[in-house]
Amino acid sequence: MQDRLFSEAELREMEKRSVDRLTEAIAAGETEKAKQIAYKRLANPRITPLAWVRTEYEEERKLLGPDPWAYGLGESNRKNLETIISYCHRQGLIRKAQPVDELFVDTDPEDGGDVDHV
Repeated sequence: MQDRLFSEAELREMEKRSVDRLTEAIAAGETEKAKQIAYKRLANPRITPLAWVRTEYEEERKLLGPDPWAYGLGESNRKNLETIISYCHRQGLIRKAQPVDELFVDTDPEDGGDVDHV
């Protein structure tokens, strides 16, 4: 029999704790925290049976940066939306190239944003 670093019970407990942390973050509405937990978990090459997952993970980071699924209207998402709007306008799919800030209504008064539009 091969020596193991962890018993099956220990591995199950570690997996359960990882999933619990992720579930708690989602339940608390901490979506960014949940995403970071998932990214950290995915960075572990032993989490998946794919032999070259780490290589693919690193290549993705090189191409797309540290957060390929960024939330909100940060710099990268704003630039992407502006590009799409520009393409659509030039191709005649939309009449007016609207500014990104006019596309969304602030629906979260808790963050101190403008609630007059809601």
